Amino acid sequence: MDRTVFTPKIWLLLLLVLVAVGCKRGCTTHAVVDDESETRTIAGQKVEVTAKLIESNTHYLRRQNSYSYHMRFDVKLAGRPTMKEVALLPAEYEDEPEDALPRFEVAFSPDKKHFAIALDKKVVDVFHLLEKGVPFAAYFEPSTVYIDDFNWDHVDTPEEIARLLIRSDNMSMALKGLDDYDFMNGGAGDNDHYFELAIAAQDPGSALDFVLLEEWPNSYLAGSCLAKERVAANSKASAEWKSNMQQKLLSLLRKKEVNNDITDMVFYFNDQLVYDSADVAFMQLWPGDWQAEDYFEQRVNATQSNGKAIAAKLQQRANTLITTVPVDSEYGQMEGAFKYLLERGDSSNFKASIELLLGDEVFHDLSYSDQDLYMDQYENLGPVLQQLVLERYTELCRQDFDYSVFDFLGKHLTCEKLKVITADLPDYQKDNLPDRCKEEAVQ
Repeated sequence: MDRTVFTPKIWLLLLLVLVAVGCKRGCTTHAVVDDESETRTIAGQKVEVTAKLIESNTHYLRRQNSYSYHMRFDVKLAGRPTMKEVALLPAEYEDEPEDALPRFEVAFSPDKKHFAIALDKKVVDVFHLLEKGVPFAAYFEPSTVYIDDFNWDHVDTPEEIARLLIRSDNMSMALKGLDDYDFMNGGAGDNDHYFELAIAAQDPGSALDFVLLEEWPNSYLAGSCLAKERVAANSKASAEWKSNMQQKLLSLLRKKEVNNDITDMVFYFNDQLVYDSADVAFMQLWPGDWQAEDYFEQRVNATQSNGKAIAAKLQQRANTLITTVPVDSEYGQMEGAFKYLLERGDSSNFKASIELLLGDEVFHDLSYSDQDLYMDQYENLGPVLQQLVLERYTELCRQDFDYSVFDFLGKHLTCEKLKVITADLPDYQKDNLPDRCKEEAVQ
């Protein structure tokens, strides 16, 4: 058979087509036209301010490109990471960054733990400095407050503002200072929140880490700050923090309070006692619950756990589920258990399961999905078990006619056997015979 050869020219054509389709409603790229930096000494602090003229070019498929411009300001304090895009100004192509720099001002609080930024003398944001790391911003409502008149007397310490942010879980406050776009490469840049970066820079086991633990898992912001590396560092640095987190996890798991945040923290914390408790909590939900399935998939594959032992426990539970009359809490788990065993080639209890579930005393009390289990999985069974399934469903249908079961049997039994099932039924139910049996009767 001939194969199509994709030459470089064809690949280029395909790329252009994809770009054209993707830009039907407009694609925007960004580029730095010009920039200018200067270092200022403000209240004894070295501050580097950079103004960048940014060109935004929106490409349309069938229209002329649209260009717009703005002036972006970045700030870097000595010993601190650069803060990108702390302020923006509308601009024109002819504007010079060096002319824009005087319009941007920085002023520090008397204790040097906060600073305000202003455009044309009007304060547009206020940032706070923990002991180290990137400055972060809380909520500041732009108003006609002039930087020379800014009153620092009622501004709390950075640590207290951080506590309020965590406890209020106010993401609109914590997201202030988000570096959400890298204009240099025209794509999504570093999306970490400045607040999260500020927390990550503090010594592990700090007072703020205890606030994060106290508010987790109810605070989304606390969960964002307690990333895997931070949890490991806190556990290593502070025995008290580690003990408190262990007790919190154990308490949540005993109450069967499980969700993605708690699952992630179990793996971040990496403690055997917590794993044992989580295994018990999630085992009651497995299979059928996607969170439990995701948890055990990670447990089996994780290097810090005995994957084979976990898999053996799951296999034991699956065998128990298919050979036990299900209770309400196990609704929908039978099929998942069967598939798990099928994937592992363990059919040792399939016969016992068929005899139990397709028995007259049990079958009619099952959920519809459990009643249909061995009809749905018929093709995955060997000949001996297939024959047993047909016999059991035939007997059930003879005792209490079921359209769904009879439709299944109609695909596998001879017409003679099907007519035996319908022999004593009213004529309207005999109409459920497959067409092949009706055609046979006519002949």
